[in-house]
Amino acid sequence: MEWLRRIFIKSKQTQQNSYETSTLAHEVWEAHKDLKVAELKLNEAVNPDQIDYAIYITEAAEKRLNMLIREARERQLIISELEVSRLKAKNNTFDM
Repeated sequence: MEWLRRIFIKSKQTQQNSYETSTLAHEVWEAHKDLKVAELKLNEAVNPDQIDYAIYITEAAEKRLNMLIREARERQLIISELEVSRLKAKNNTFDM
């Protein structure tokens, strides 16, 4: 019965890793989308307050995206093209 327990534990770990990869991939996608929106706001900013705000959110979006990419590298996660395609189809708001 010990072998069955080991298989079950490995199966749960694989599911957990798959879930973490999917969640992280989704967060990277969302961060990329946020950066695109921030860049659009920066391009459309007119007065000094709008420009300051657009710069602030662009920098924040860049830092968040870089943080998530660094986390993915540390975990040695590979976000496949299939995962990216699935996320694109699900969200379908911006092209990457």
